Amino acid sequence: MKNFKYIIVLTVLTMFTFTSCSNDDDVVFTPRNITLVKLAVSGDVIVPASVTEHPVVVELGTTLERNALLTYTVNGTEFNETVQAGTATYEIMVTNTLGQINEVVLNSVAVLYDGDFDIDFDNNTTRIIGGPESDEDVFVSMTFDGGAYDLDLFIKSGASDSNGSTIVSSEGVTGTETVTFPSTAADGIYSVEVIEFDGFFTPATGDTISYQLLVIHPDVSDSGFAIYDKEVVLSGFPLTLEKTTDAGNSSFTFTEL
Repeated sequence: MKNFKYIIVLTVLTMFTFTSCSNDDDVVFTPRNITLVKLAVSGDVIVPASVTEHPVVVELGTTLERNALLTYTVNGTEFNETVQAGTATYEIMVTNTLGQINEVVLNSVAVLYDGDFDIDFDNNTTRIIGGPESDEDVFVSMTFDGGAYDLDLFIKSGASDSNGSTIVSSEGVTGTETVTFPSTAADGIYSVEVIEFDGFFTPATGDTISYQLLVIHPDVSDSGFAIYDKEVVLSGFPLTLEKTTDAGNSSFTFTEL
């Protein structure tokens, strides 16, 4: 009986040896010690509207040994692009237009037969804001539900409680209105006014209408722009801007109403 037990043990060990040898042809996953993948410039970037395509640079932290699949989103829409082997940086091309905000979010980079690259989530998002050609001018854009309402945009002289004259206006029929206030305007206080259009056979509804203002100028904030979410009934003044000139240098002060 003892000899029989030994035979069983020997048989089991032999089976284990053959089983282990059968894995020699399996794919071996080699861990990679690389820098986190990130965007070269994150945060908010104002790009002149003359630049119709702006590159968002992805830093891979290493030179790819194999092709990789890059996944990212622009304004919530997902895209997948192949990054070729031998690449250390990659450019995502973003369409740029005046008054448009494009948010790019880097999601993942994956290589076949290799581990996914780690994403630096502190540097994986940027917003490209289409700005005016001159950073001295004040650009104002308004967006709203153009299918239900028609809002017009004005910048007028004087405070909001005065009957000022129109300096610039945008009175189209779509859900976007834009104006550029010239930096050459005289010093003083100016008011942004939003009016619901009361056209022929289309009386103003009197509803509360939601809209959003985008204001771009270096003096607006540290980022050079500000976004205001507002509502209007027939007419309203969401913002004033005051221009002052000192020793030949002009500046603006923006006040939300």
